[in-house]
Amino acid sequence: MATGGMPELMLPIAQVEISTSLAPFVVIYSDAGEPLASSGLYHGAVPLLPSGVFDYTRQNGEERVSWQPEIGIRIAAVVVAYGGDQPGFVLAGRSLREVEKRESQVKQMTGTAWLVTLAVSLMVVAGCELILTDRKHTD
Repeated sequence: MATGGMPELMLPIAQVEISTSLAPFVVIYSDAGEPLASSGLYHGAVPLLPSGVFDYTRQNGEERVSWQPEIGIRIAAVVVAYGGDQPGFVLAGRSLREVEKRESQVKQMTGTAWLVTLAVSLMVVAGCELILTDRKHTD
């Protein structure tokens, strides 16, 4: 892009609907944050990022964001600035849906393990109490 390449030629051929697909996508933006080309569509349109992402990337060269365009859709994205005669930004992103499912499963398994541990601990303590109580009565 920095050497004047055509944005459309830099993208994968397949279009991705980011609200439903798990496939990665790429979007190329102008320096003003206007989309030039995209392999990802959000409800049929090129996804637009908040201007603050471009401001930060312009100052730091790169930004890694977790972007939630609507409830239930979260995208992990990396935005990189490029220079040249026509500077701009390249975003590479992917849905976090599977990651969030795994996080939820880990939370459920941890909660279940905690409850089982509490129940076993209660049974061990209750068993020890019964044994000690029996010994006191027999002595």
